[in-house]
Amino acid sequence: MRNIAIKHKIQLSVERSTASFIYGDADALQRLIMNIISNALNFTPAGGYVRITIDQRGGKVTIRIKDTGIGIAKEDLPHIFERLYRVDKARGRNGGTGLGLSIAKEIAEKHHGTINIESESGKGTLVTIVFPTIL
Repeated sequence: MRNIAIKHKIQLSVERSTASFIYGDADALQRLIMNIISNALNFTPAGGYVRITIDQRGGKVTIRIKDTGIGIAKEDLPHIFERLYRVDKARGRNGGTGLGLSIAKEIAEKHHGTINIESESGKGTLVTIVFPTIL
């Protein structure tokens, strides 16, 4: 993902407070994280940033992916995890299928986790994913 960020002139950073472990299907968890980071990069204009923070406390791992992208309109937020739901396809660099976020949510829930998205048009997006460290 770093090469994509460099290509599009977006600052990508990762900050970890401690070593963190999530038990589960490594391929599925990677797919979830890569989907969210890819969305952040696709919807962030040149000169913006995507910041990933990982923190483990109180039996939970919290992953936050914050961008300075174009954001998501308030009326779209309740629907973004629905299969095939697509926010205006002209808004990003790559047209998607509308499956990525619904699959990401399914993966999070299969790992007893949660995924939440806060966003505002023109002000970027914050995705928060929380997993238990032990099931």
